[in-house]
Amino acid sequence: MKHIFIYISLVLLATTLVWIIKENETVMPLKIYTLDTYYSYANQDNKSIEIDFYINGTHPLTDVESYMETELVNEDKNKKLSLDLNEIKMISSENYLGETYQKYALIFDMPNINQSFYIEDAFINITLLNQDEYEFYIGSFSLYTLEESDQEIFLWESLSAIKDAHIDINRMSQIQVTYDEIYQSITSVELGFGFETSYELTDDALLINITDEQQLFYACPIIIHYMNGESEIIDYFMYINDFQMMKQSGLLLHGYLLS
Repeated sequence: MKHIFIYISLVLLATTLVWIIKENETVMPLKIYTLDTYYSYANQDNKSIEIDFYINGTHPLTDVESYMETELVNEDKNKKLSLDLNEIKMISSENYLGETYQKYALIFDMPNINQSFYIEDAFINITLLNQDEYEFYIGSFSLYTLEESDQEIFLWESLSAIKDAHIDINRMSQIQVTYDEIYQSITSVELGFGFETSYELTDDALLINITDEQQLFYACPIIIHYMNGESEIIDYFMYINDFQMMKQSGLLLHGYLLS
């Protein structure tokens, strides 16, 4: 009988300890982060738009079937662009402040609009099928629409970019485009709608300079304008692909608690 009593006491003690541990467990809140980024795209057929976020758990925001409506807006809500979500892709994992975050890309179809579109301070508004609504700051958004030249004027060969050593964030300082031939004089170069920048043309390369600002900038199209009035687009390209973006971004991170 004494052994039975001891056994029952041990079971009760173990059960009590498990209950105490569970009651005092720290439940990590579900959080999502966006990064202040310059998103720049050329409005071309069969292309897509990608907007990234980081999340530390499972949530309907990571399930494409949960989405009902998505749009980009400015702070005053008087400038809007509706986007059709096509896919959500998990890109990578990253440790930040002792937690593991997954990076996801929202992949949208290119919108069918016939004019260029730009928002300096852009937010993404998301409405889910369960009627939950979210708004996240993403940075700047540029969509360039223009008629390209029918003929190839700039016969480029390779694309690359460099980043100044003193810049901690994921931001290019110069894009380098090597080329074989160019058949017209260049009048200007843009990296997005209204983003005209300085450049230098050497015998074998177009060197495009990017100003030093506190905003991530690692991918874009290149829009080249020529003396004869024609223009040409070098497709959107990701020049820098860093898997430790959160750790380096500091004040460019925008965090939100999720329910």
